[in-house]
Amino acid sequence: TARLTQARHAADVAGVKVEFHHSDLADLAFLRADSVELVVAVYSLAGVQDLGRVFRQLHRVMRPEGALVLSLPHPMALMLEPDTDDQQTPYLTRTAWSDQAITWRSGGDEGVSHVHQIGDLFTTLLRSNFRVDALAEPTASAERSSLHSSPLREWVPSTLVMRARKVGT
Repeated sequence: TARLTQARHAADVAGVKVEFHHSDLADLAFLRADSVELVVAVYSLAGVQDLGRVFRQLHRVMRPEGALVLSLPHPMALMLEPDTDDQQTPYLTRTAWSDQAITWRSGGDEGVSHVHQIGDLFTTLLRSNFRVDALAEPTASAERSSLHSSPLREWVPSTLVMRARKVGT
């Protein structure tokens, strides 16, 4: 709820009218069908184990050809931990196929990241009637560091970005 308070304050300062809802990501009953043109999910879906359920609800509320842009922790980055001595050299802590959720803490925030393999994510989107039309693994930029940044970003992509469009009605 602290993030909602921050978002409401930012909207007020910007003079923008925004309707905020706090609910499970797959509980979109407050939205009518075919009413949303664009959905942007920045790391929020990492906390969801059953993405198919969320994607089916998004499909219901989105307009035909509406765009879904999402970012998630890259599954390669979730395999690594920094070396505790110099924090620069990574080492593997899990296999590429491990689906065990990862608990994290950073800058007073805490949460759980579910590992979503790229192939599984792609397949789940297709089965939910979305067409993936873009995939990106952005290169880390030293200028864009944050509380959640890690020196591991110099070794592997830290973020996976996908864009999908709603197919059908």
